[in-house]
Amino acid sequence: MLKLLAQEINGCYRNQWFDACAILCRRITESLIVRTFCAAGHEEQIFHAKNGWSSLGTLTGLTRSRKYIQVSPDTLAFLSQVKKLGNKAAHHPFDRVEKAEIDSLRASLSETIRELL
Repeated sequence: MLKLLAQEINGCYRNQWFDACAILCRRITESLIVRTFCAAGHEEQIFHAKNGWSSLGTLTGLTRSRKYIQVSPDTLAFLSQVKKLGNKAAHHPFDRVEKAEIDSLRASLSETIRELL
């Protein structure tokens, strides 16, 4: 699944579909955080029978607590950035994500993916 998401992200970028690209960057980040929690044996902290998986905001908060998983300060900063841009892409009624906004996240996204894989 992660490989397919990466291919979709790259395709969206190449085709200048920057809103879709931002949403998929958020999705791959969320997926990697969930996998990291599960690999560390903390699935019960992020999955709830009634509501399913926790939101990225909740995952970010739990990650920041450093109680369940350990990530670098750069990854912690990136979680907030990708959430903000993904929210803009998905929910802002008039504003569009620009290429420069995606470009500003590219290096951090690559570092985060390497760290969480």
